Amino acid sequence: MRLLIIGSLAGQLGNACNIAIARGAKVMQADTVEAGLDILRGGSGAEIVMIDVTFDVAGLIE
Repeated sequence: MRLLIIGSLAGQLGNACNIAIARGAKVMQADTVEAGLDILRGGSGAEIVMIDVTFDVAGLIE
């Protein structure tokens, strides 16, 4: 499984990242929505995208 985390790895997202890695997931991280979209558009793809709620979630979905 490929997981993309958009936001800081501190706190809850960091904990989710550690759990995913322990279970064999390939985890990618981006600090901004734009950087996350660049990763996805670059062909890496992800089955799951987790985003910090302080970011523009609607902008990511559009």
